Amino acid sequence: MSIVFFVLAVPLFGLFSLLTVLIFRTTAEWAVILGGFVGPIFAAVIAHKATRRPPRGTDDSEE
Repeated sequence: MSIVFFVLAVPLFGLFSLLTVLIFRTTAEWAVILGGFVGPIFAAVIAHKATRRPPRGTDDSEE
């Protein structure tokens, strides 16, 4: 999960910072603060869902 998180965290940080400036017409300081909080949270959720293991008892291997 950590590799996926770090690959996604930086681009999402930048994306949310840019969207904050464009949508809310705010200063760069607030954009960095919001992007710094929201970007990594989204990255963690995506990384968790991408690396989730299937539930126990659903093994499709043939015996």
